[in-house]
Order: sequence, then C-alpha cells, then structure tokens
Amino acid sequence: MTRTYSADAVGMCPAILAEKRLTCDFPELQVIVDSCAAAGFNTFSLWSSYAVDNEVSKVRDLFDSAGIRVRVVEAISKWVGGAAASGDQVEQMLDLVEALGAEILLATPLGSRDEVSPAAATEGFADACDRAARRGIRVAIEFRPWSPLPDIASAWRLIESSGASNGGLVIDFNHLNRGPTSTDVEDLRRIPGQRIHFVQVCDPPASIPATAEQYMRESMSIREIPRQGTSDFEGVLRALAESDADPFFALEVFNTGLLANGPAAMVQHLRPVADSL
Repeated sequence: MTRTYSADAVGMCPAILAEKRLTCDFPELQVIVDSCAAAGFNTFSLWSSYAVDNEVSKVRDLFDSAGIRVRVVEAISKWVGGAAASGDQVEQMLDLVEALGAEILLATPLGSRDEVSPAAATEGFADACDRAARRGIRVAIEFRPWSPLPDIASAWRLIESSGASNGGLVIDFNHLNRGPTSTDVEDLRRIPGQRIHFVQVCDPPASIPATAEQYMRESMSIREIPRQGTSDFEGVLRALAESDADPFFALEVFNTGLLANGPAAMVQHLRPVADSL
C-alpha cells in the first residue's frame, strides 16, 4: 500500500539550508526563502529563533510574499519539568505559532533520563496540550536518542498517559533508527495514524554513534538523502499509509557536503525527494 502526498504536505526545514544552523539573519533567510520558492516548496517547519531574531511580522511578510506557509514551529523544551516550569514558554511559543499561521507546535525532550521525572514530563505535556487545544493547535513530541524519551515507544506511552487528544508524535528518520532498543517499523505500526503529526525526512548514515555528542554531530552534519542511508525508508512510508496517517513532511537532511554549493543548489538537489513522497 502506498500513498501520494500533496505539495502542501511536503515542505522544507530551512535550518538545513542555513550556514550556522542555530542562527539565521534576515538576508540569509531571504535567500533561503527565495531558493525554496523557486524550487516549488510552499510549506515550512520553522525553528522559532529564525522568526523571533528577525522580527516576527517581518518574517511573516517575507513568507507571505513568497507564497510560503509555516505549518510547524519548533520547539518547546521546558515541559519535561512539569506545568509550573513550562507555562510561560508554552504560551510564548503558542503566540508565535498563531502569529505565523502554523498548526503544530513541536515538543522536544531535553536533558537526560536521570534528570527528568516521568510524572513531571507527563504533567507538563498534558498542560502544554491543554493550552494548545484552546487555540486549535496540535503538539507533537520529537523523541530523540540520549534524551528522556529515547524512542517511539517511550514517547507514545507518555502521550497516552497524558490523555491529550491533540498530542502526537514527530517521526524523524534519524532518531527512529538510533534508539537504545530495536526501534523499527513495527513500533510505528502500533501508533494510530491520526497521532502521527509530523515526519522529518532524511536517512541515517552507516556509521553508528557511540555517544550523545557523536550523535549530535551526525544529526547536524552528515544525514543522508532519503533512500541512500540505512533506514527502512519505504517500510516507514508503507506503515504510515496503512495507518491512514496524514502528517506534514519536512525535508531535514542536515548535510554540510550538500550545503557546500549553497542553499539554491541543495534545494534543487532535494526537490526529487519531495516529489517521490
């Protein structure tokens, strides 16, 4: 069983096109936006700093003029410490989601497993989802190796425990294949399709990182083009289709080699990947 997704459903993460990744000034963002629009990309998953550091209204005008819509804003992180610790951050990020016209807020679990209380993280996620639901926004957890939620199973348990109907998952092909246990397509098949909100498209390289530091370097610099790495890429797509999942996809191929010739060349190189989904 396969499924073809619309152009609106397959977009770009601009961070893979920024030289410094974590920061992106307005002139660089404008080049990235122009490159994406020229290649036919009209949807983004946007790191919050790219908007906040460049004046939100100015960034929204830039996107609107290029015909680009932000669908996901990344990310809240303090929720793992509980509702009291994260309320202000959640509200600020929800304001940003609304200002950009997005529909999904990404929740990333920072810290180590020893530092985070499962009860506090569940409470914090439930509170974030409750605040988001009042605004018609969904919240998606991005599980990550070497984090309090290192695999798809642990993230899904927390979502179920939270009772949040607007809470769901982010499937990052790199994270999916780097968990501490066997994390494969069968894990994904256990998740209701409507709870898969967002998919970050890439492929993990053959090398296996042994530490969190090595994994971060891999994640930010040597991800492979889909179908050229080690994941069961087609198996994941089949599992999504079989569960009637309708997520937003964003290309997240962090690769310094591909970026060496500039964002316009990299976007054109990745265009066939988007067309193949």
